[in-house]
Amino acid sequence: MIIIIMIIIMNEELKFYDREEELEILRDFWREDKAGICVVYGRRGIGKTRLLVEFSKTVDRHIYISIPEGEWSIIAESIANQLSLPSYFRFPTFEDFLNYILKLAEQKILIILDEFPRIVDAVPAASSILQGVWDLKLSRTKVKLVLCGSSVGMMFKETLSYSAPLYGRVSRIIHLEPLSYMKFRQILAGVPEKRKIELFAIFGGTPSHFIFIDPKASLEENVRKILDPTSYLFHEPYLILSQETRTPERYLSILLSIAKGKTTLVEIANYIGIKATSLPQYLRVLEEMDLIRREVPATDEPWRSKLGRYKISDPFYRFWTTYVFPHRHIIETGSTVELVRRIMDDLPQFVSPVFEDAMRDIIVRSDIFGTFLRFGAWWDRKGNEIDFVGIKRNEVWIGEFKWGDVSKNDITKLLQKANLLNIKGEQKLFMISGKTPSPSVQSLADELNVKILTLEEISRYLDEKQKGETTPA
Repeated sequence: MIIIIMIIIMNEELKFYDREEELEILRDFWREDKAGICVVYGRRGIGKTRLLVEFSKTVDRHIYISIPEGEWSIIAESIANQLSLPSYFRFPTFEDFLNYILKLAEQKILIILDEFPRIVDAVPAASSILQGVWDLKLSRTKVKLVLCGSSVGMMFKETLSYSAPLYGRVSRIIHLEPLSYMKFRQILAGVPEKRKIELFAIFGGTPSHFIFIDPKASLEENVRKILDPTSYLFHEPYLILSQETRTPERYLSILLSIAKGKTTLVEIANYIGIKATSLPQYLRVLEEMDLIRREVPATDEPWRSKLGRYKISDPFYRFWTTYVFPHRHIIETGSTVELVRRIMDDLPQFVSPVFEDAMRDIIVRSDIFGTFLRFGAWWDRKGNEIDFVGIKRNEVWIGEFKWGDVSKNDITKLLQKANLLNIKGEQKLFMISGKTPSPSVQSLADELNVKILTLEEISRYLDEKQKGETTPA
C-alpha cells in the first residue's frame, strides 16, 4: 500500500522538463494533413505522459485517453467516462471504439491512447484489429493517432517489429530516453557543477526521480532517500523489470554482474552461470529499456569490433545495483549506518565514471572543441585506455578526465597513450579536472602543450553558451 501511495504522489508532482526535440517531432506529425500513426515508447517514469499532455495543449482538437489495467469491459467503461459520454454509451468491442474514432475523424483530430499495451493485454488481437480498420477506413481520414506505452517489449512486438500488425503504418517513432547530463544540469540551475554530477551519479536522468532530489541537502541525506524501504526509488528497478520481463531476477543478476566490472559477454555469462550463447536475448531487452549499452573503442566499427563491452547506462540503476540490491535485507531492517558510511567513502571513486560520461556528453553536445566525425572512449587488448578520442578531418583530440587532482604523472601518461593511436592528423591533447591543477602541474602541461580545463571553467563555458555569449575553446 505504501508503494502505491508513493507512486500517486510522484505522478501528481511530476514536472515537465526539456523535451524540445520530441515536441518538434510531434508538431511536424500534427502539421501533416494526412492521417498518421505516431508511436511513443520508453520505460515507466521517463516522461511520456507529460510530453503528450504538454503537446496536446498546442492542439485545438484533441482527445487524451489514459488506458487502465483490466479486461476490455473495464477499459471501455473508463474510455466512455473520459469522453464524458452518457452512462448508457459503451463500446462492446475494441472495433466499436475505433469506429467511434472514425466519426470524430471527419475533421482533423489528435487521439492519444496512453498505455496502448493494456488494450493488447485485454484484447490480444487489438493491433490486428487496428490494422484492418486503419487500412480500410482511418487511413483515409485526417486522424492523428498516438500510441504510447511503457512496456517496451510489447510496443516493439505490436507496432515496430517486422512481424508487427502495424509494421509500415507508423509515420513517426519517438523513443523517449532518460535526460542526458547536459539537460540534467540545466534543471539544477544555481547548483555547483560538482554537486550536479554527484547527484546525477545517484539519481540518473529519469524525470520521475527529480522530485526526490534536494540540492540544498547533503549528499548523505539524498542517498538516504533511496535507502528508505518505504521510498518508491528503493523498489523501482524491481517493479519495472517485473512488469517488462518474466524473469526479473535474471536481468537483475546481469545488471549486478556489470556493476561488479564484468563487462564482456563471456564475463557476464560466467558470473551469472549461463551459456554465453543464451545471454544476447537478455542483453537486448536491457538495451531496449535504456538500462545498458554496448560500447566499442572510438576507432572501431561497432558491428565488427571484438572489443565491445557492456556498461550500465542509467546512473541510478548503477547506484541501485551496487548499493541497494545486494544489501536490501539489511536496508529493510533499518541497519544502514555502516552501509551509508561505505557509500560516502566510495562516492569519489563511484562518481568518477559518471564524471567521464558527463564530460564526453558535454564535449559532443556543446561543441566546446568543435564537431567530430567520430568520438568516444578508446581501449585495446593490453589494458590501455583513453577517456576521449575525437577524430576530425585533420585533427585527433585526445583527452583524459580526472574527478580529483591532475598530477604530473597523469600528463606524461597521456602523451604515452597518445603514441599508441595509429590515426592520421595533428594531435590535440587535453585534460579536464575536477580540481584546479597546482602551478607545477600547470607549468608542465603548458610545456608539453597539454590543455587543462577545470570543471569550474567547463561550467562557466556552458552557462555562457546557454546565454549565447561564448565561442568554442
